[in-house]
Amino acid sequence: MVVPIFNAFDDVTECVDSLLANTESNAPILLIDDCSTDARIQQLGEFLASAYPSRLTYVRKDNNSGFVGSVNLAFEATHPRDVVVVNSDVILPSRWLERLHSAAYVRTNVATVTPFTNHGTMVSIPYRNRPSGDLPDGLSLSEVDARVERASLRQYPPIPTAIGHCTYFRRTVLDVIGYFDEAFAPGYGEEVDFSQRAVAHGFINIVADDLFVHHKGSRSFDAAGRLRREKIQIEHEKLIHERYPWYTAWMRAESNARYSPLADAISRARRSLLPVRVAIDATYLAPTTTGTSVVAIEMIRALASAPQRLGEMFVIVRNGATSAFKARVGDVVDGVCALDELEQMDAPTFDLVFRPAQVQRSEELMRLQTIAEKFVVFQLDFIAYANPAYASSYEAWMEYRRLTKETLSIADGVGYLSRDVVVDGIRHGLTVPESRTCVFHSGVDHFFHLSGDQTPPSFSRLKSTPFLLVLGTNFRHKNRVHALLVFEQLLKLTDWPGSLVFAGPQVSHGGSISEEQLVKERLTAIADRILDLGEVNEGEKAWLLKNAALVLYPSVCEGFGLIPFEAAAYGTATIPARSTSLQELLGEDIFYFDTFDPGKNAVLINQMLTNSEMKLRQIQKILLRGEQYRWSSVADTVWQFLQRTIDAPPRAHLIRQELTAKNRNETVMAPKTFQESAPLLTRWQRRIRKIWTALKSGDVRNIWFEFRQYLRWKLGP
Repeated sequence: MVVPIFNAFDDVTECVDSLLANTESNAPILLIDDCSTDARIQQLGEFLASAYPSRLTYVRKDNNSGFVGSVNLAFEATHPRDVVVVNSDVILPSRWLERLHSAAYVRTNVATVTPFTNHGTMVSIPYRNRPSGDLPDGLSLSEVDARVERASLRQYPPIPTAIGHCTYFRRTVLDVIGYFDEAFAPGYGEEVDFSQRAVAHGFINIVADDLFVHHKGSRSFDAAGRLRREKIQIEHEKLIHERYPWYTAWMRAESNARYSPLADAISRARRSLLPVRVAIDATYLAPTTTGTSVVAIEMIRALASAPQRLGEMFVIVRNGATSAFKARVGDVVDGVCALDELEQMDAPTFDLVFRPAQVQRSEELMRLQTIAEKFVVFQLDFIAYANPAYASSYEAWMEYRRLTKETLSIADGVGYLSRDVVVDGIRHGLTVPESRTCVFHSGVDHFFHLSGDQTPPSFSRLKSTPFLLVLGTNFRHKNRVHALLVFEQLLKLTDWPGSLVFAGPQVSHGGSISEEQLVKERLTAIADRILDLGEVNEGEKAWLLKNAALVLYPSVCEGFGLIPFEAAAYGTATIPARSTSLQELLGEDIFYFDTFDPGKNAVLINQMLTNSEMKLRQIQKILLRGEQYRWSSVADTVWQFLQRTIDAPPRAHLIRQELTAKNRNETVMAPKTFQESAPLLTRWQRRIRKIWTALKSGDVRNIWFEFRQYLRWKLGP
């Protein structure tokens, strides 16, 4: 072990103390004094040499020749041993040499080994590429090192060059390529030159990712010395560029790579020292209350309230929605930020981002990849994937299908709302390896059940009560037309005095409004007993569920199906269709619409309306089934899956991206992809990219929105 010294008495004292305390007694220590001007250095060195004659040797040079000369002297004097060069402003933990040695011999062609530190350019932790002179708040060196060691997978990731704060040099590489080049005297760039010569000869430089040393950082230079060092640095960088034209680009790529062994090792080390930062992407939520939004809100609330949550949790919302969203989730999350705030943050900002719904637009997928190191999506269903009627055009549908395939192929994790959704995806050829998937289901014990209810203002138009309720958006698969036909048959079959009420927003594509209108025109005699309330708020929805005589749920397909559970929570029975996931979730022990024959279903409805025991049994069976779907258990499952995703080794995202792009007959620009360059993008570049993405999607409203955002940023409000 070699410690080159020039002044910095206090640092030298701490460094040598840590060496003596934390290094095996059979490992010799060599102190090389580069003719320090502080007389205390020589006194200290001579005292230590006399106090530890079998362990420590002190050598004082006759003149100051710099770091390169000191280390070369050590390389020569210690032959044929391996050499560890330790800066005098480094403090070492216990068993440090044992771990460095193990890393050095993990492969025969290892040239150098560098440990993690707080101040070491690309091997700095906890903040990547951001050296700091201090340890994380409140932690000692031994605690930091222990946490890093526990978190490490001992991947020993390769790096372009050794970093000079603490470097293990194997004698094999010294014998092959020689020592430091004196052209880099007195210092700076010598380890880069050495490392590139080693690489050119087939050696590799690696990181001991299970070791952390404290580096105080260039404290042996005064102001004049730093100015001189900066001048030398410029000259030596020019020499490096002339000799090794690949080095700068290689170093930049490795330093900023999103998916690499080094990036993963740094992430693991950082997570052992700092709270995990998880973001929930809720930018797709609109003010309209739908099943999708209910699931998202309740998911966020459950995750934030879970006792085993990983660390800090943030929610990302669309611009302008911050205040309203805070009101809905209360103070259970650590922060709510809008998209424009997110752009001001460093990228990647989070360890993981979770989107509780499928991706709808290319820029959403781009954002998920940019703002976090890993991302998880929640695939609610494949209804829109399978149905071109829900898209504005065939081209838009094909783009959505392509985007879904790409998302599932590159996501670090995919959650499914039910096992039926998993099977449906496989049927469409969208198979995701089981190691990257999890069935989350949904909770049914919603927070909004505790809120008050209010009568919908337009409900007074109804002349007859009680009423049957059909709740949900007017997508065709919701089968609202069948509800009209069943209601017609019910009134023919019985003298039931009630009405039929629809509640839910209308969609721009794939809605059943025209088909419903055709049926209503034929049912003029009972028109005053049919009411479409349109969109309702949560209080109005609660009132409807509480007061309905029966809820009809004739949906053709569902990813989950919340409505039967929501109705049962208010003491109201639901008759669902025996379709897709509904049978899986509700079980076999309830009454279903087994057919879409209006007459047969009208008979079943009449039986339920007139038989209180049958109705009570339906409610109790659904409530009992709902005990399996509690938000607390959902949160446990989700957090476990997110933890598993964070801890998983990095995946070859860029390879998959290239394959996906080739399938689209697009040109792949390698090696600089958006994922690699995202952290380097300036704000205006991100804004231009958003406009370009909007143009590509053909969404006029989105194009105009992004263009206005750009003008607002560029020109001011």
